[in-house]
Amino acid sequence: MARKTKEDSQKTRDAILDGAERVFLDKGIANATMAEIADAAQVSRGAVYGHYDNKLEVCQAMIDRAFALDALRFPAPCASACDTLLAAGTYYLAQFLEPGSPQRVYQILYQKCEQTEENRSVLRRRELADRLTMHYARRQLRRAIAQQELPDRLDVAWPPTTWSACSWACTSCWRPARTRCRAASAFCAARCKACRTRPASCVDDRYSTWRRKHHSARLSVTAAISHSGSSHGQASAKP
Repeated sequence: MARKTKEDSQKTRDAILDGAERVFLDKGIANATMAEIADAAQVSRGAVYGHYDNKLEVCQAMIDRAFALDALRFPAPCASACDTLLAAGTYYLAQFLEPGSPQRVYQILYQKCEQTEENRSVLRRRELADRLTMHYARRQLRRAIAQQELPDRLDVAWPPTTWSACSWACTSCWRPARTRCRAASAFCAARCKACRTRPASCVDDRYSTWRRKHHSARLSVTAAISHSGSSHGQASAKP
């Protein structure tokens, strides 16, 4: 029998990770089994164990693959910091809203990763990704202020909460119509534009302020997406 080549091994790994995405999405990480992953990948259990010791290793490899692809596709910085922020925000909205592997992995991370001791390593990956995203947003905001694209009185802690709220609203309604993605992107652009004139926060209780802003932005994005979806439905119903 011919020995498997590196290409064959990579195809097997990809099949396993594709199957894992479907199983984790359906069952959650805690309830998934290696046998179910093997069945979904249409490979033997021995093939799965030949590459990964347990389902958490499979999950970590699945995340690694998604993040590596994300690093390749992430938009390069523009000369304008505001344009850079808008491109990054729109990119992530597309990742959340367009059906495909990135959407499935994000949905697993944010909706199917149970708060258990077993999942601690995966939860840490998610928290790190969130912190890096917020750090990137704040860094670009400071660059925008330095380039006089935004007023120097801007509270740089405010806009990143909008991106977070926007992400929350998008992940709460997976697989929407393409028009909803455009609505969320338009909201994202409007929020970026609003940063140019928004005054700095003068409230001492920053946590309460963050919660109010986060909740308000969350409701706004959800309303924008819902309105776009209903408008799209009415338009398609016309003869």
